[in-house]
Amino acid sequence: MRLKNIKNRRLKELVYFTLRVLFDLSNRILKGLSLRSVYRLADGIGDMFYRFNCGYRHRVLNHLRLTLGSEKLEDDIRDIARESIRNLIRFSLETTYLFISSPDGISDRITLEGKTYLDQALAQGRGVIGLGAHFGNYMIMGTKFTSEGYAFHTILKDPTEDWYPG
Repeated sequence: MRLKNIKNRRLKELVYFTLRVLFDLSNRILKGLSLRSVYRLADGIGDMFYRFNCGYRHRVLNHLRLTLGSEKLEDDIRDIARESIRNLIRFSLETTYLFISSPDGISDRITLEGKTYLDQALAQGRGVIGLGAHFGNYMIMGTKFTSEGYAFHTILKDPTEDWYPG
């Protein structure tokens, strides 16, 4: 069920209130954990998400089949799908954990490699477009770039073409 589809105002308020309470509770729990424990928790949640969220699992599997074709066996594709869902949950919990445990020091935990290339391109008056394919946590990366004075924008969208099985 999507929140925007809920027509009853009181039900929608109850759902928002419940989500807020769960969010606050999860933040309190995360704040008391080590980062290593957060990753273990994320892996467990990711495994449950893979098992029980059939729609999302099928979408990920379809994307991988389209991308990998016959390069990988079906068991390998399933392993990759499960790991990608684990990483999605890790990304979410890691971001939340770092912001609630050390909002001012989050940038200190991250290093930029290849910064000289970025600075050279910008000094020449050229813009830089960075492309990523989920190699790391772009929310935290964006925080680092902006704390260093760089503009950072993220664009995400699933393709809508008819041929795309997503």
